[in-house]
Amino acid sequence: MTSKNKAMVVIITAGFIIGNVFAISYLVSLEPLQSCSRVPGQEISCPEGFVCYEELTGGLGPFGPLPIESMGGDKLCHKECETNNDCSESTPICLWKIRTTEDFSERFKLCFSEK
Repeated sequence: MTSKNKAMVVIITAGFIIGNVFAISYLVSLEPLQSCSRVPGQEISCPEGFVCYEELTGGLGPFGPLPIESMGGDKLCHKECETNNDCSESTPICLWKIRTTEDFSERFKLCFSEK
C-alpha cells in the first residue's frame, strides 16, 4: 500500500522475551482525519508526522494575560508533506499553511483536500 492510497503512521512497540528484544509494528490509519485540540487543558495530540491545524488566541493584553482559546483552523490532524506525492487520495494537495498561537506564527506543509 502506498502513501498515495492511505495516510498511515507506523508505530513501533518493543518488549522482551527471554532476553531478546522484539519489535511489533502495526499501522494506524488516519482516514478520515483525526480530531485534535491545542487548547491548554483540552489537548488532543496528533501522531508523529501529523500536525494539529488549529489556531489559538491569547497572550498578554493591556490588563494582563488573555485566555487561550481556539480561533480558527479545522481542528484536524494533517499529514506533513513535501510534495503532493506524500499525501493520500482523501487529502491529495500539499500546501503551505500558517498556524497562529497567540502572537506567534508557524509555517507547515500539510496535506489538504482543497486549497
